[in-house]
Parts: sequence; structure tokens; C-alpha cells
Amino acid sequence: MAFDAKLANRVYLTLKNEDIVEKKMFGGIGFLLNGNMVCGVHEDNLIVRVGKERYAEILVLPNVKPFDLTGTALTGLVEVTPAGTRIDQELADWVRLGGEFVQALPPKNKYLIH
Repeated sequence: MAFDAKLANRVYLTLKNEDIVEKKMFGGIGFLLNGNMVCGVHEDNLIVRVGKERYAEILVLPNVKPFDLTGTALTGLVEVTPAGTRIDQELADWVRLGGEFVQALPPKNKYLIH
């Protein structure tokens, strides 16, 4: 199934002032900051990187479910159903949550020589 291009565009507009890179991922699209995924769109759901520390807390919120592509949930990533992103402010809050988590991570640079 193709990903929801309208949702992806709304995410893009939410992030337009950030240094974000778009990348095709998991059959959808991911939005990366410093090489780390902030959020993405898979089918018609928003994927948000929340981290392992807050995963259980966020997973019990309405319209949230584990992100699972293989039969094993990816701890630290949640899927927000369309009901949780209908309103632009709700979408912006989810994107901000992912951005806050990623800003605390070191940048990924595949060209960095150690």
C-alpha cells in the first residue's frame, strides 16, 4: 500500500523550517534530523520516534499503537492512527515530540571517520 501523501505533506509543512531530510523508509517516508528519524508516514498512519524511556507511557494514549512491520514491535517507535492527527495542532504536537527526542541524540554521519 502506498503511504498517505496528504499526511506526508502536512508533516513536511510542519517541519518546513527545520533542517529535515526526507527518506523512503518502511514502504513509506521518513523525516530525519541529523540522520535520525523524527517521524514518518506508513500507510495512513504517522510514525513517531518517542524513545524507549517514554514508549510505554505514550503507547497507552488514544489513537496510538506499536509500530510493527515484522511481528515484533519496534520499541521506541509508535504509530498514530489518522484519528490522532486530524487536527493540525495534534499533528504538530506529535512531530514536536519526535523532534525533541531526536535532538537529544548524537548526529548520525555515515561519512564521519573514527
